[in-house]
Amino acid sequence: SKTETKSAIDRLRLVEANNDGFVLSEYDLENRGPGDFFGDKQTGTYLFKMADIVLDKDIFLLADASASKVIESNELFTNNEYSELEKIVKENYIKNKEMMD
Repeated sequence: SKTETKSAIDRLRLVEANNDGFVLSEYDLENRGPGDFFGDKQTGTYLFKMADIVLDKDIFLLADASASKVIESNELFTNNEYSELEKIVKENYIKNKEMMD
C-alpha cells in the first residue's frame, strides 16, 4: 500500500506479522470501534450507558458466561426468580425480531 496514514500502516504491519483473525478483529474493535450493531455502519463507537465494550471486555465475558449458565439450566422459564427477566426478553424479542432476520 502507498498509504502514509499511521493507523493504516500499523494495521498492515499487524496483518503482515499475524495470521490469527481473532487478533486482527480485536485490534479493529479497539481501534475502529464496533460500528452499528443494528445497521450498516462498520466503524464507530457504540456507547452503553454503563460500560465500554473494549475496556470492560472481562465484565461482558462474565455476564455472557452467567447468562449461558442460566439459559442452559432451563431455570429461566421455571424459576420464579427469573419471571421478570423472561417478560423483558419476550417484549424485547417482539419489538426487535425484525432486526434479527
